[in-house]
Amino acid sequence: MEYTKDEVAKHNKSDDCWVHIDNKVYDLTKFMENHTGGNDPLQIAGGDATHLFYSIHPNSAKKILMSDDFIKKYYKGNLIEKEKDNNQTQHNSIFYTDLREKVDKYLETNKIPIRDSLKYKVYSILKIALFFICYHYVFNRNKSILLFLIPMVMLDFMIGVGIAHEAHHGGIARPKWFRWFIKKFSLITINGAWSYYWMWDHNVLHHGYTNEKQDTNKFYSEYIRLSKYFPKMEMHKLQHVFSWFGYMIGLIKAKFLLDGWELTYASSSIGEKVTHIIFKSLWYLLFWIYPIMKFGIEKIWICILYQLLCGLYYDTLFVINHNQKENEYPEYETNDFCKKQIIHSSNYSSGSHIINLLTGGLNHQIEHHAFPSYSHHTYPYIHKVIKEVCSEKNIPYNSYKNVFKAITSHYDYLKYMGS
Repeated sequence: MEYTKDEVAKHNKSDDCWVHIDNKVYDLTKFMENHTGGNDPLQIAGGDATHLFYSIHPNSAKKILMSDDFIKKYYKGNLIEKEKDNNQTQHNSIFYTDLREKVDKYLETNKIPIRDSLKYKVYSILKIALFFICYHYVFNRNKSILLFLIPMVMLDFMIGVGIAHEAHHGGIARPKWFRWFIKKFSLITINGAWSYYWMWDHNVLHHGYTNEKQDTNKFYSEYIRLSKYFPKMEMHKLQHVFSWFGYMIGLIKAKFLLDGWELTYASSSIGEKVTHIIFKSLWYLLFWIYPIMKFGIEKIWICILYQLLCGLYYDTLFVINHNQKENEYPEYETNDFCKKQIIHSSNYSSGSHIINLLTGGLNHQIEHHAFPSYSHHTYPYIHKVIKEVCSEKNIPYNSYKNVFKAITSHYDYLKYMGS
């Protein structure tokens, strides 16, 4: 059988989930019941899952995909000839396969688990406990608000990136009930985001098309020019000054938009819809309703200030990972997916275990984009392997000495893009 992309796109529900990988169409509806990642295929239901499949799964998954048993159960046919993407990015390149083998061998030799380390589960629970201790002092005691506000913002970020972000990528996989709860509680209830929207916007678009036209993270706002694909406006000449205010309000705006609910409603089961409503209601209760009831409407400034600080902290540490002059290499054209991820990402404090913990691995952005489903505790180790391979292959590997150097470089990038 042959299908058009539009025909495949109609199968985008939890009870009817099709995808295409390397121009081949699969029905994964029943497969999700036993899938280690549960219903993760829903994030790309009806679409092209090629980059997700190769970037998230180990090399052994390729054998499963091509096995007679898998083909018999889930293979439906091919895309029609004129819609096949025969010149597509090489997701299954020799370079990517070899790099993964070297990284996996290094981790195995040094007995470092790829994911689901018990001590990092304990560490995750500890972070959440510390967060709520700070929450108590910020929203229950007038005299300690400012003292605990900044640590609470930092812990919010550590939970958002080190737990929610990681769990949605598959860095936390087992047991399934733990992953299901921790990823929704941390992302929806603590961070105020939407699970399905995050997976589509971040996992599919940002990771699949880093720094390209489809990358919505580059089109942050029409007022902040972060991409060469975005037309210049007169006001962009001053974006190095006002962008920081945009970063501050961007996140709080996203938390109130209903875009995430629309995607959740369209693709998920009734049970998932209900749980999303419950977890999101808890966010409104914790960060808006309870504080106002506790202090009165005149203390709403605490709620607003907290969200603004979170926005500035989150967005600043996110944008510096890809929006640098050093991430633009017009002379280094490649259709190798993994090489693109490396070239268009930037590190800071590479190899530092402390900074890695404080940022949830965000400082090792190159490692994260090459191996998004690996737990961030592996990044300070595998960065040595990836950097060495990049040196051998003459692939640019951009790493700043510290976060302040990265922010300063991003400031220069804002001026450059606005000039």
